[in-house]
Amino acid sequence: MPASREERLKVLKMLAEGRITPEDAARLLTALETAAQKPATPPNAQRMRIRVTDMTTRQVRVNVTLPITAVQSGLRSGARFSAGIPGLDAETLQGVLNGGKTGKILDVIDKDDNERVEIILE
Repeated sequence: MPASREERLKVLKMLAEGRITPEDAARLLTALETAAQKPATPPNAQRMRIRVTDMTTRQVRVNVTLPITAVQSGLRSGARFSAGIPGLDAETLQGVLNGGKTGKILDVIDKDDNERVEIILE
């Protein structure tokens, strides 16, 4: 989206009033156009997908999608029970969920069960 007409007029008005130099006006106008051309930030993650795939058959055994808000609520509720579980860091997971980024956050192959487990934020 191009810089708004009002923004450009403000810069030109400051130039006409002598508050900025022509070079400063050119830099400001260029900066306005450059900022307007930057792509929008991607949307925050809204869902968590958990997918378990059998590595032998390549068939998906589990494909569950949950709203991020439900996962966050579950983490808060279950935090008091998970304190004694080794390797489970609910605070780190909560931080990842609160970060809002999208993409794969876990991709593990369980050699004992011959399964691949993926967790993706969408």
